[in-house]
Amino acid sequence: MNTRLILIQAMFLIFLLFIAGFNEIVFAQNPAAQPRLEADPKAEYFAENLNPSYWRSLFDLAYWAGGDGDAEKAADDFVPVIKELYSVTSSMNDLQKGEAVLNFMHNNLLRTYHVKQSSLKTLLSSGSFNCVSSSVLYAILGTAVGLDVSGVNTVDHAFCLVSIDDRDIDVETTNAYGFDPGKKVEFQDRFGKTTGFSYVPPANYRDRSTIKLVNLFALILQNRIADAEDVGDYAAAVGPAVDRWVLLGGGPGTEFEDLIIRMLNYGTMLSRAGLEEDALAWAEMGISAYGPHEKWDEFINGVVNNMLVKLIRSGRTEEARMRLDEFKPRLTQQAVLAMELMVSDTELLDALDAVKAGGSEEDFKAVLRDVRLGGAVAEERILEVELDWRLGGINGIAGTEGWEAAYNAVSAAIAEMGRLPQLMKAQGVYLSNWKAELYNAAVRAFNAGRISEANALALQAADKFPDEAVFQSLIKSTEQALNRQ
Repeated sequence: MNTRLILIQAMFLIFLLFIAGFNEIVFAQNPAAQPRLEADPKAEYFAENLNPSYWRSLFDLAYWAGGDGDAEKAADDFVPVIKELYSVTSSMNDLQKGEAVLNFMHNNLLRTYHVKQSSLKTLLSSGSFNCVSSSVLYAILGTAVGLDVSGVNTVDHAFCLVSIDDRDIDVETTNAYGFDPGKKVEFQDRFGKTTGFSYVPPANYRDRSTIKLVNLFALILQNRIADAEDVGDYAAAVGPAVDRWVLLGGGPGTEFEDLIIRMLNYGTMLSRAGLEEDALAWAEMGISAYGPHEKWDEFINGVVNNMLVKLIRSGRTEEARMRLDEFKPRLTQQAVLAMELMVSDTELLDALDAVKAGGSEEDFKAVLRDVRLGGAVAEERILEVELDWRLGGINGIAGTEGWEAAYNAVSAAIAEMGRLPQLMKAQGVYLSNWKAELYNAAVRAFNAGRISEANALALQAADKFPDEAVFQSLIKSTEQALNRQ
């Protein structure tokens, strides 16, 4: 009977969404290396004081969101660009301005499309842009010349929308022909080749959403988060996620859930690197900062489970028990039951190994008793292990003391444990072997000519098994042989 099957619970961490490999990992106990959980004060400032009608306020927000440093000097340096745009558009109506701003960008500022380039600072210094940075630039310039600009967000793309005379006009900022692009052949020819995205027209309203400028600019933070996680820098993704949440209101919803995921991804990285203690410390910091969350419960369950599995697989069952008892108050009830089963089952198997190796039977019985009282392990499993011990011991008795002793031992086990199928089968085998042993002893004596001895053995066997016809027949044969002597 093979019972050495440790019940390792399958509890997995599910939060690491962008894993592509791990970079060098630092210990969470090092405060300088931990991700920050406090929002940048400017996130709160912009959440409360952003003026979406003032280009300089938008410029400051874009620089801050991109982590590009102090925007004041950069905005001062940008003033000549604004003045030049003024001069170009001063005599135009809003419809003409909307297209002129896009042309101005592509003629003077935009050079090379790069799918991950969301920084306004980099755009202005090199001309490299993507849909987010070009949309941000259009919003700044459009606002500067008095246009009513909003953002549009799709699953994987962003662009602008200008409201003019009760009409909403799309502006695909990555393309020079992107103002009201729906039927422009030049736009259709170039856009997909340049960006790899598909234009989502207003008619496809389910696939697009109009967003405020603050949400458009928050996409810079969102892309910074994704870029950090793409290269395995999960620590660097947490701070921008905090800032994005605060910038967009700091309440429940998508941004908060995204923040939780970013924190969990960092914790998962620690756990997968074998730093379970650091991962749990990080979880407590996250809960302290932003309150309890069911995903934190799942995370803690998973980390503790992984810790226990490692201890069990390395033969440190006592330590696993100690750690489980330590963490029980922090685990969900379901997790406690699952991990208690895992550890208790291991304790049971360890005790079985010990008693088989010559250890104390009383110690083994004490473990059986404790596991039964604990209630985590099913009685069927406990009986399986107990039977393994009982039958192993009885089989040893058969080898050293004979079939009769083994039969008596298994009968005693049946009296104690009940008529379990395994015990009943073993009893039948031992009984059959005992009878065969008695019969064969008498036959060997008879064949050797020791008729009196054979008769005595047959009578002894019949005394033990009076209803066994084979022994009665053997008595008859031996008596006939004696009479012929």
